[in-house]
Amino acid sequence: MCFKIHPDFPDVLTAEEDIEVYKVMKVTRSIFGVKRVTSNVYSDFTYKFNKLQVAAQREDGNPIIEFEPYGDNIDVGFHSWISKRQTDFHIDLYTRVIKCIIPKGTKHYRNESSGEMVSTHIIFKEVL
Repeated sequence: MCFKIHPDFPDVLTAEEDIEVYKVMKVTRSIFGVKRVTSNVYSDFTYKFNKLQVAAQREDGNPIIEFEPYGDNIDVGFHSWISKRQTDFHIDLYTRVIKCIIPKGTKHYRNESSGEMVSTHIIFKEVL
């Protein structure tokens, strides 16, 4: 998923409160019944529920949202959907919708036109 900055929403924002968002991801269960969430087809990283996840970081430890060298796309960061309804077009037999929280204070971009967000932090809350 590549986030495209919309010209009407060009600024990085700071979450003034927790923001509920949704992701479409592969979900598996371990041998002991513990839920594991792995990313979409682009990577196989395993995330944990109810743990703060931090996007890529600079050497000083600050998280980044990174731009492509040629313009208005963002590749690095946690990509999510503003509304659960928007996930309907991205579900298949191998994926599930995950309700997530972008915590208060998190830097993020929001594209109201496409219904997408990209953020520096996220918490996976539950499989829907």
